[in-house]
Amino acid sequence: PAGAAVTAAAASGAQVLIATGGGGLTRLDVLSGGELAQGAHVQLDYEAACVDITPVGVGAVSPNGGAGGMEDGGAEPRARLALVGMWTDRSARVLELPTLRQLTSAELGGDTIPRSVLLAELEGAPYAMCALGDGSLVTFALDAATGALSERKSVSLGTQPITLRPFSSKGSTHVFAASDRPTVIYSSNRKVLYSNVNLSGAVSHMCPFSCGPFPDCLAMAAGGGLTVGTIDDIQKLHIRTVELGEQPRRLAHMESSRCFAVCTVNFG
Repeated sequence: PAGAAVTAAAASGAQVLIATGGGGLTRLDVLSGGELAQGAHVQLDYEAACVDITPVGVGAVSPNGGAGGMEDGGAEPRARLALVGMWTDRSARVLELPTLRQLTSAELGGDTIPRSVLLAELEGAPYAMCALGDGSLVTFALDAATGALSERKSVSLGTQPITLRPFSSKGSTHVFAASDRPTVIYSSNRKVLYSNVNLSGAVSHMCPFSCGPFPDCLAMAAGGGLTVGTIDDIQKLHIRTVELGEQPRRLAHMESSRCFAVCTVNFG
């Protein structure tokens, strides 16, 4: 809308989604000549804090209405879902593209607003990720066909606002959480895991960076400088001590339920 201030925006291929002051949400299309054409527009009940339209799942819509999720038969996927983080009610909303019809909404909890949202597909499983201003991250399992959110989980990654950005490493998609404690979010055996990045100080932004001398690297803005580096083997050993209060004697692992059974003896 003319004269409206843009408060948040996201782009994917020829699709653009912008949030404007007062709760406006507008979809734009980038035409072949580079011009912008306004598509759907909706007025939300509250103002959007952050938006994302990263394509996930199957059945992405092509411009001519066909399936396959590619633009004009090319390699550029079309997003069919948008994720919006809201200011006032601190919720995450999933909207349908291209209509901007709301499909579902979920409360994020807490007293801080979402600062960054991301639709990501890890090991073939779609997720909706919402980073809050207090350094915590809320994740949902996403049904890419219906937009339904389930399996809410929350984890604290730091104490400062987080910015989420996807990247690819060794053919797999991962997520970089830039904050005072930068973290790589990845999936192993269909379980979301977190690995700290070996950097001193906070990282404010990250973007994938690849050129001749620096293939498959990441560019990270930290403090007053720019760091270019690679992510080593993300699969690391995570050690956590659990106080049982008794002597463990036998241990069994059930892979199907991802749990351990521990037989203990109390000598007290």
